[in-house]
Amino acid sequence: SLVLVSCGKDKQVYVDPELERFALEFEHKMNVSVSDIGMSFTDLSPRVMGLCTRYTDGRRDIQIDIVEWGYLNDLEKEQLMYHELGHCAMDLSHDATLVYDPNYNRDIPASIMNPTFFGKAYYWSLY
Repeated sequence: SLVLVSCGKDKQVYVDPELERFALEFEHKMNVSVSDIGMSFTDLSPRVMGLCTRYTDGRRDIQIDIVEWGYLNDLEKEQLMYHELGHCAMDLSHDATLVYDPNYNRDIPASIMNPTFFGKAYYWSLY
């Protein structure tokens, strides 16, 4: 397990080692700090894969459903973590916009912030 202490703050956050890689990649690609966001596995409600919680004291935590995580490949894990980090690190809201993709002859999510998990094939075509 990794415990991070963010600059200028005395708050410590727990980051599960399995989630750390995705967090560091996101931090590098998006040029935003994730050092003050806790990230862990838990048992979430059915049909909920991940959850970003923002507390009134400024703390932010990402919880990932441990069962759902086990079914995902690396690209799907990245999609889920980037979606939750979009909420927690960048204060992004859901975006249900769809765009037409001729490769699939259908509309697909235009943003990783789509509230529906859309899987590896669509994610790859947008990435």
